[in-house]
Amino acid sequence: MLTYLINRKKIAYVTVILFFAYCSCAQACDLREKQKLVKVGETSKAEVIALLGQPSEEIANDHQGVLVYLDAIKIPLFVSLIPIVGDVADGAELMHQNCEYIIQLDDQQIVSRHKIRDIN
Repeated sequence: MLTYLINRKKIAYVTVILFFAYCSCAQACDLREKQKLVKVGETSKAEVIALLGQPSEEIANDHQGVLVYLDAIKIPLFVSLIPIVGDVADGAELMHQNCEYIIQLDDQQIVSRHKIRDIN
């Protein structure tokens, strides 16, 4: 019984340390810094993909395209139900600012507009 309590205490300490380590990291949308590197009329689709990776969603037609990147944390329900771990995971989810980055491309596959918006 004593060993069980000691192990549980160690888990609690590690969890608290990980939580504060996460809190000290950037909590804002990670895409905001990379947005500064995307220039309207200059940056190509290939450069965007090289910078940001494959988009979460891509929409294309004959004359233009749209790339959508999501920066969101969504914790599965079963993780939230785990004692201590669920609390830390829920806290991390609440502290992270979820956003999406929408990039519109012209017919030459060059960025014509781009915007970040916060999502819940």
